[in-house]
Amino acid sequence: MSMTGGNRTPIQLMPAIYYDAVWAHSSSRIAVIQGGPVQAGAGVQTIQVIDLTTNGITPVFTSTINQLYQVSRLESAHTSDTLLFYATPAGSTTGVYTVDIGTQTITPIVAGWSPSFSSDDSMILFRGNATGDLFTLHISASVQTQITSKVVLGRPDFLP
Repeated sequence: MSMTGGNRTPIQLMPAIYYDAVWAHSSSRIAVIQGGPVQAGAGVQTIQVIDLTTNGITPVFTSTINQLYQVSRLESAHTSDTLLFYATPAGSTTGVYTVDIGTQTITPIVAGWSPSFSSDDSMILFRGNATGDLFTLHISASVQTQITSKVVLGRPDFLP
């Protein structure tokens, strides 16, 4: 449905569980996580980008993420075709990752969870693994800064 209202348009995706969806940078695509939460070694989760401007629904990117489970908090960059999410590798701690839609490259960024891009995509706000404290990471400078020293509840997010 458009922001101005009107009729809802159903998106015909393959039957499955889609528990997280965001608009991609182009504003004509959505990104979804397909497959419910899974445990280490059991189940498959897929990140899929779907073009809504074609007749019907056309997947333009599909990546089944091997060795990662409990993929969550999918977010789209504001300035590029990049997605941000967090997941847990089998036998390791939860980490923040990016997906470049064009090159279909998944890149680990930092240990932590519940990430959010800043409006210019230069920084990531995330929760630390050990305490749940909030941190920022300046991506190009690789500078991490702790901004709280108390456990924070909920999903942190940058505001415009």
